[in-house]
Amino acid sequence: MAHAHLALLGFSSFMEIGAMYYGLERLLKRKFNPTLELYHYWLMTIGFIIFWTSLTAAGLIQAAAKVYEIPYVASVQAAHPYMVARSWGGFMIITGQWIFLYNLYRTATAPASKAVPSLLAQES
Repeated sequence: MAHAHLALLGFSSFMEIGAMYYGLERLLKRKFNPTLELYHYWLMTIGFIIFWTSLTAAGLIQAAAKVYEIPYVASVQAAHPYMVARSWGGFMIITGQWIFLYNLYRTATAPASKAVPSLLAQES
């Protein structure tokens, strides 16, 4: 399962979030709060690293248990601490996403600020 999360959450989500930050600033003509951006980025990054690493470790433990014919219940018990860590990583990811939504709401409802350069603007 960790490999699927690496592709979908680790790559796709981060690319989509980056595109949203870039595009929405230009569409809304307002700047996002940089402090909230940093909290969002670091919570997502650290949360994902914890999430992926612990999920990989739990998978390796359960795969080894299957190879050595260890009872399923024992393999689940051995992987439990890693699943708890995965939950904490997931909590950090969700918290980061809530910060992103809050930052988006604040930016969308704020009065227009300094001009944000357009992608099509010609600079002289």
